[in-house]
Amino acid sequence: MDPFIYVGNLNLCGFPLPKCGEEPMPPTSSIGRDKENEVEDNHMWIYIGIGPDFGIGIWVFSWIILFKKPWRDAYFHWIDNMCTIFHLVT
Repeated sequence: MDPFIYVGNLNLCGFPLPKCGEEPMPPTSSIGRDKENEVEDNHMWIYIGIGPDFGIGIWVFSWIILFKKPWRDAYFHWIDNMCTIFHLVT
């Protein structure tokens, strides 16, 4: 457990805090920094995966609209209906 999640709550006592009402001391080792780097690395992989996933999704949607006439007709019919509905509401 990281005692730094309790910083600012001086009324808390017990483990993992050293004494009642004391602020925890910052870590002197690189253990805390390694954990932060690991979290940043995990976020990096999420961001790296978002771009290609978005591109593949756009490509699949475009392929369907270009080459599947029944789906294209249904999609544009739905868009036309939504525009009509929003036009009537406003």
